[in-house]
Amino acid sequence: MTVNKDFIVESSAGTVENSKILIKGTGTLNVNRDLNLDYSGGTKILTIINDTSILTIGRDIQMIATTDNKVDIKLNNDAILRIGRNFDRGTPAYGMLESNNNSTVEYNGNTYSQVISENAGSGTGDVFTYKNLKINNSKITAPQLTLEGDVAISGILTLTDGIVDASSYTLTIESGASV
Repeated sequence: MTVNKDFIVESSAGTVENSKILIKGTGTLNVNRDLNLDYSGGTKILTIINDTSILTIGRDIQMIATTDNKVDIKLNNDAILRIGRNFDRGTPAYGMLESNNNSTVEYNGNTYSQVISENAGSGTGDVFTYKNLKINNSKITAPQLTLEGDVAISGILTLTDGIVDASSYTLTIESGASV
């Protein structure tokens, strides 16, 4: 499925069922602009990408919440999340990314410089975990990517294209992980 503009999920009321996006099997969702996950009350916004499914975002993923543990993206199995620009967790930095099993987060810009989101967040549990991380940014000016803060990878770091500026932050390849 392709969404030609922004894809917006809002949660402002309710207490029973989570607001959910579920992509499974070999499914694909392409959002040509931004994915906005906007929590102002009600149920949690949960995006689950399972199996060998792919979620591709042309620009930003905006995770906006008024409290912690309310906006969550989970990648399971061999799922892939491709982002063309940045994660924006707002202020405070609420929002979770859980990259499990053999899943991959790919920063794949060609128009925009990108910021690799740090692991730490503002709330309890509002952290980003990267299993496999792929760097693939062909924007003409360097550096193509910078670190927002300290980033750890527990699987495979794939460097396809682009220069990463770590500045004063640390990019950690955890024990058992590889490049």
